[in-house]
Parts: sequence; structure tokens; C-alpha cells
Amino acid sequence: KQWYQRRVAITAGVAFLPGIRDNEDRSLLIYPISNSEVNYDELLKVSQYLITVPKKSTLNKGIVVLLDGSDNDWTRIRETFLVIQTIQGSNPGCIVLIHVVVKPNYKTKSSDIIRSFNTNIGIEIRFHTTEELNK
Repeated sequence: KQWYQRRVAITAGVAFLPGIRDNEDRSLLIYPISNSEVNYDELLKVSQYLITVPKKSTLNKGIVVLLDGSDNDWTRIRETFLVIQTIQGSNPGCIVLIHVVVKPNYKTKSSDIIRSFNTNIGIEIRFHTTEELNK
């Protein structure tokens, strides 16, 4: 049953590695925050698996996360940050940068809320609004 739940989480696309890298040759891990029924534990297990996929030489440079919260509420975004915090706690330095995409009216709120996570996990976090990206 556990394997089936994990397979459902992976095929639901709650997190994935598209196989591309940023300009510093770091792997990109994408969380297209959805309103799926995948719970925290399954999201954590999928994420823990995905961070083992890139080659060791690439992993040594760290992983960049793109968290697309542009169509979501704070519950799922917060849950994803808790997963990232857990991963970073057990694999220090694994995630080096998080890009967060939010609705324009969420930017101030998101900065305040997520800055507290930054203090705890030591990852650079950059915020982008959907308006900024559409320019």
C-alpha cells in the first residue's frame, strides 16, 4: 500500500525533477503546488527520493527549488516549506535556493511568513509574482 501511495504522489506531479539545470549547473526541483490530496508524509517521501536522483557531482552544487504557489492557498505552500525544512535538516546544504512564485497580493504576506523559515533553514529565498514573470 505504501508503494502505491508513493507512486500516486509521483504520478500526481506534486514534485518533479524536469532534468534541467540552472546557469550554475544545479538541478531544478519543481513543486507545482496543487490542491491534490497528497499529505505531508507522502510529499516528504517523494521529495526525499527525488533529491537522490541527480548525479553526485550535480548534488554537490546543491538543488534549486521552484515553488509555484501562484494558484494556491497558504496551507499547501506552508506544508511544502515544512517538507523543505525537514529535508534541509537531514541533508544540510542540499537545497541552496528557493524561487517562490505567488499571486501579487500574496507577496508581502509570503515574504513575512516564509522569512521565518529562512532563519531556520539557511536557504536563500527569492519571491516573484505572477505579474513580474509575465512582463
